[in-house]
Amino acid sequence: MDVITTALESVLGEAITIIFGLIFTGISTYGAFYIKRLTDKAKIKTLVDEVNRYTQWALQAKSFNLMSADEKKQVVLEKAQQFAIENGISISMEELSLMVERSVQSIEQLESAGLKMMKMKREMAKLDDDKGEG
Repeated sequence: MDVITTALESVLGEAITIIFGLIFTGISTYGAFYIKRLTDKAKIKTLVDEVNRYTQWALQAKSFNLMSADEKKQVVLEKAQQFAIENGISISMEELSLMVERSVQSIEQLESAGLKMMKMKREMAKLDDDKGEG
């Protein structure tokens, strides 16, 4: 009877060790996957911020005044690609190109909205002046 109990304890001990090993391996694998995902997202966020910075630079720098919009986008695209390579960010040229295009469009929309607001303020000021004179 003692032999059976000892054998059973030994088998149960090994089974528990195997189960804990599998659980630890699963948690480690999931943790590594999760951390990699977070790292990749952080790198992409950094790249988006850099693209936005390059876009602002291309639209505001005096040296870019003589360039066409397509030439400016190309410069931003090349700088963003260089940044991605230097920082180990894996991204296709199509994705990077879309990122640059979105950045340019959002700035153009912001500028358009700003111009509309300025126009409305001028019209309101003119109406106020007309009322004051009348």
